[in-house]
Amino acid sequence: VSTQSTWGVLGFARLPLDPSKYPPHFRFDNENINFPLEGLQFCGLISLIDPPRVGVKESVATCQEAGIRVMMVTGDHPETARAIAKSIGIMPGKTIQEVADESGRPVSQVDKNTVEAVVVTGTQLMEFSEDDWEYTLSRKQIVFARTMPQQKQEIVRRLQDRNEVVAVTGDGTNDSPALKQAACGVAMGIAGSEIAKEAAQVILLDDNFSSLVVGIEEGRLIFDNLKKCIYYTLTHLTPEMLPFLLFIAANIPLGLSTLMIMTIDLGSELVSAVSLAWERGESAVMKKPPRNILTDRLVNRKVFFLSYLVYGVWEAFVGFWAYFWVLIHEYGFPFGKLWGVGIGFDKDDEASYDNDLIKSNTKWPVSGYKSFQDYRVNAIKEAQSAFLFAIAISQLANIMMAKSRYTSVIHAKINRIMIIGQITAMVVMVLVIYCPGIQDFFFTHAVHGYIFALILPTIPIMFIFDETRKFLLRRGNKCVTVLTDY
Repeated sequence: VSTQSTWGVLGFARLPLDPSKYPPHFRFDNENINFPLEGLQFCGLISLIDPPRVGVKESVATCQEAGIRVMMVTGDHPETARAIAKSIGIMPGKTIQEVADESGRPVSQVDKNTVEAVVVTGTQLMEFSEDDWEYTLSRKQIVFARTMPQQKQEIVRRLQDRNEVVAVTGDGTNDSPALKQAACGVAMGIAGSEIAKEAAQVILLDDNFSSLVVGIEEGRLIFDNLKKCIYYTLTHLTPEMLPFLLFIAANIPLGLSTLMIMTIDLGSELVSAVSLAWERGESAVMKKPPRNILTDRLVNRKVFFLSYLVYGVWEAFVGFWAYFWVLIHEYGFPFGKLWGVGIGFDKDDEASYDNDLIKSNTKWPVSGYKSFQDYRVNAIKEAQSAFLFAIAISQLANIMMAKSRYTSVIHAKINRIMIIGQITAMVVMVLVIYCPGIQDFFFTHAVHGYIFALILPTIPIMFIFDETRKFLLRRGNKCVTVLTDY
């Protein structure tokens, strides 16, 4: 017996049995009935209710807002299951039967494709065709009632055949097949049976559905932070690679040495990159649909485009700007004369092109240098140091932009680990570029202060571009979303 509310109603009856035919240890068989079912004396009705826990309705709403379909699979009567589903927000819409009753039409005259809510019983599942499964599982609001353990497992398998990631919660032994089949089986730690716990991958210690929502949010946060870290780390690879590519292709003096690249990767960048793991979630983290497991990856073409071809190229431009500024304006080497002289430029040995460089140099001779070769080596040291300094400054701005994927940096929360990382990066750069002794090891030279003045105006340009990109993302601009929403 059932009502159309969340109360379950049980009817009780009694029948005295002959002790000689039914002794105390008689085994009653519910499948092959071996006891009388007639002549029962009705005793009365008992109504039962298992009210939803506090916060379940809000958690279901949060899941739905995050694009997660919440289904109910239960052994309860379909009317009771539907009433419970409505009370907690799983089924806010009307079933085809409700639409038919309100309109006064038979069910056959109602277009079932316009109805998003469906209640299916285990008996109906036994007679389901492939088309029935496809129609049912394509609905947004689904309740399965009076289901058997094998049917629960079949429901999970059918959803997985549709390339859906399925998580199942359960506490009883009957739930164990579905828990095992699911991508993430979640058993109850307090009320759950041992078999259910063994079949599950996750155990809720507090038996609270709301804890699942917290876990989903934390998982999305971790995934987002990993993407931010990868994007940030990949960005400085472009300004590290381009000097070598130009050295090979055009024989331009090398813009960065191998030791300088190691200084960036293992020194200034290490703490900053790790600090992104401490970033707190953005407000939109539970308002986005789940990622497509077939197409959405941790590293995708959008990450490569944004890191390599946008900000990476910009950082390379800033680095080369500082590099060539030192060689041309501070040391007097004409831009056109720097092509084809890369090999041996950083060596203090006499090169075949030195005479040509001496004639074209606008600064030489300069007092304090023993030879033009010393002057040339000193020039490339300071130029490379300026390139290194430019990457470090650009990455300080880049990590501030990497803090959020959609939120403006103005509203970003403070990350103390990131502050430590930025301070560490600057300390490493200062030691490498300005500290005597360390300079000799890393082949660096002190950079004049005006180089910082050259680099500084490029930082607002990066921020303005990135803030505009995030603004367009928040407004749903299709072009920006397709290209840069990593």
